[in-house]
Amino acid sequence: PARVVHGFTVLGAWRDLDDTTFTWVVGHDAPDGWEPAEKAYYDSPERAGLPRNPADFLAGSHTKVMRPV
Repeated sequence: PARVVHGFTVLGAWRDLDDTTFTWVVGHDAPDGWEPAEKAYYDSPERAGLPRNPADFLAGSHTKVMRPV
């Protein structure tokens, strides 16, 4: 819900059956690009108000900006 307030949508989520890799596909129609939209989300009161930092549950992360075909 904190991301939805900032125009993000969850397009899908998958888990690799052989390990603990989780892939979360998130979309945003950001007119100024992905980076400003991400910054606005991470700097937002909604993100600051989460009871736990979601990053606490990650061993690591990788962000890749992609376009639909």
